Amino acid sequence: MPNQTGPQKPFKIFVSYRRDDSAGHTGRIYDGLAATFGEAQIFMDVDHIEPGQDFVQVMEDAVSTCDVLVAIIGRDWITIRGRTTRRLDDPLDFVRLEIGAALRQKILVIPVLVQGASMPRVQDLPVDLAELVRRNALEVSDLRWRHDVDRLIEVLDRERTRRGKAVQSAPFLPLIQSLRPRRRKLWLAAGIATLAIAVIALSLALASRFWTSIGKPTVSQLRSFGFYTPTVNSNGSVSRTMKQANAFAVHFGNHTPLEMVQIPAGTFLMGSADEVSITEDEKPQHQVTVKTFYMSRYEITQELWQIVMGSNPSRQGPSHGDRFPVDTVSWTDATAFCAKLSQLTGLQFRLPTEAEWEYACRAGTTTPFAFGQTLTRELANNSGARDSTVRVGELGVANAFGLSDMHGNLYEWCMDRYHPNYNGAPIDGGAWLEGADPLFRVVRGCSWNYPDSACRSASRDKDRETTASGTDGFRVVMVAQ
Repeated sequence: MPNQTGPQKPFKIFVSYRRDDSAGHTGRIYDGLAATFGEAQIFMDVDHIEPGQDFVQVMEDAVSTCDVLVAIIGRDWITIRGRTTRRLDDPLDFVRLEIGAALRQKILVIPVLVQGASMPRVQDLPVDLAELVRRNALEVSDLRWRHDVDRLIEVLDRERTRRGKAVQSAPFLPLIQSLRPRRRKLWLAAGIATLAIAVIALSLALASRFWTSIGKPTVSQLRSFGFYTPTVNSNGSVSRTMKQANAFAVHFGNHTPLEMVQIPAGTFLMGSADEVSITEDEKPQHQVTVKTFYMSRYEITQELWQIVMGSNPSRQGPSHGDRFPVDTVSWTDATAFCAKLSQLTGLQFRLPTEAEWEYACRAGTTTPFAFGQTLTRELANNSGARDSTVRVGELGVANAFGLSDMHGNLYEWCMDRYHPNYNGAPIDGGAWLEGADPLFRVVRGCSWNYPDSACRSASRDKDRETTASGTDGFRVVMVAQ
């Protein structure tokens, strides 16, 4: 039975479910939880979203206030479809957003199986929900309903106890109440002043610890991770394949780590052939050999920029959220970030060369895009379809090397000076720094408001190295060590 020893702080439970799949079962589970923990502590539906609010951010905020997320999974939870695709494949699907937010924020997720459902397989889930398969599930059967729900309540209550929610009443409250009003006000004023000083001191101490901790980041071992890479078929349908890649991570305390993906050495044809090239600066197509290197899995985020540089220059992304890519940074700013990051970590970070960038984007493909002959809004944030950037990795797909958002979201700075063609370009994957206008640098990958043609793997553009635009961001690379 639930632990009832002493007053307890609120213990909040988020219940995630599909109305089309398990509304009846969820309602009965809700009744059992509410009877034990109180209705005010159970959050089940995000119904009230004001006009103009970013519902993705509302969802993130709602999940972040809870201690546990209970994911109700019925037999149709995986397969229910929306207008054009499976609901779970929609990056804006509420259930996907809820569970994905909990997994990212390291909130305890308990899958609860109803209607005889089984746990989904990793290949059935979008990549941002892949961790769900590692969560031990609890089955609630119609045949032993009360027993199974009681078991769920016991699990939740143990978690509440483990988190140390029990608190004692304030010992000074009777003393305060016994004082005369005038003395009570003076006593309270003195107490508040003391508390304010303590809060300021604690804040300074925490700030000191924070900046000390980011000066000593930790680096994990090289490990494999799973991801989905899509292919656009000739009939326009999209098929997804589960793949594995290797990466290490640089950790900055409790903040989101910088993941660096291993890009294997290889040889490829850089640029476009005459018959398909759209602009002259993609010619002549030439063979380039690239050595093994590491590239950041995502574009550098606003959170990481804030940690390293102590500010956030970005203009894109609702409310300038941490997981949105940093924008409005010049080439000069990006190289300064690489230098500071190298100083903090002891590793040698830099911007990618143009050859490294195209090789990493193509990921072994020769088609216009890493996903095939065409691009869809499911696979890239471009053409102004979303009016701004999206969170890195939000679309839940990656190319065959495991890199996300290589097409769209933001243009990405490269080391190289911009040349009007490839005559005399390096063939060893190095940066092309000689000749041409020294004020212009290459940007690759296209932005959230640029058309498909600008997002091709071979497409090139330029910007002044001192220009800080709302369409420019970057990712970092590191030579294999």
